[in-house]
Amino acid sequence: MTIDSPRAAWRRLDKQVRRELLRATQRHPDPQVAAVAAAYARSMLGLSGYFRRLVLPALLLVLLLLVALTASVIATFAASVEDSRFQLVALVLWVAGVIWFVQRDLRRLKALMRMEYANSPAVSVTPPASGPAAPLVVRYDMKQVRRDWALAGLFPGALVVVALVVGPPAVSIPLLALAVIGGIVLLSVRLDKPVLVLAESGVSLPRHGFTVPWPQISAIRLMPLPRGTGRSGSHRIVGFVLADEKHTLRTAPPRLAKQMRRSKSYFGNPLVIADKSLTSDAAAIVQAARALADVPSE
Repeated sequence: MTIDSPRAAWRRLDKQVRRELLRATQRHPDPQVAAVAAAYARSMLGLSGYFRRLVLPALLLVLLLLVALTASVIATFAASVEDSRFQLVALVLWVAGVIWFVQRDLRRLKALMRMEYANSPAVSVTPPASGPAAPLVVRYDMKQVRRDWALAGLFPGALVVVALVVGPPAVSIPLLALAVIGGIVLLSVRLDKPVLVLAESGVSLPRHGFTVPWPQISAIRLMPLPRGTGRSGSHRIVGFVLADEKHTLRTAPPRLAKQMRRSKSYFGNPLVIADKSLTSDAAAIVQAARALADVPSE
């Protein structure tokens, strides 16, 4: 199979079918079409797809800016105008183009993540061991959280070091202060409150003081992370399929409801949780749900 085969298979689908797949929140009824959609989304969310979807258009925008500025300079001299009105117009048009591009890519990213989540086959887990069902309390693994945050701060940290070495004091001193404050926050932050609690009453979100009763959960789905390190590793996403999404969103606290709507736009499912940096993995969450309420898997 060649690298471009998922993209070629996607292009062979009817245009209307592709449009419906990108908008749908449910799995396509045709297994072959669903497999093509999931493979295409996975390839576009991978490194090569990220480069093709984002980096190349960004380079094109930079090239267009250079062309626009060059044309504006030529127009300025040709019209014998001393100010920079043409350059300003070119810059404003380019900024508008960047805003349009970022919004377009964000919509595309949401559609791809939702399409992969909906059309990929669910990951199977080992059936739960026999015995009494016990509540499961899921917390953040603080050691892993700090490690992830430290890795995410490597590039900004490198920029701070460069600014301290070669930059003027007016820039380097505030950056140093921000770096020190960020380091203190990273070392002192504590997220001890549970992220998720599975008990006889249902699925609880203690940070929001909200519980979804088991009768409101019709199924549970285990999926690979749509992008990032979890794609090639063991990290998973657990999706709790709600029997009545509108009722749950209506009864949830406003802040949680907003987060759930955002999850819905990305995954087509409001109640999802990734097991990365958590004390319990996705398989343990699924097994606890099966043991406590016999929730079926999709």
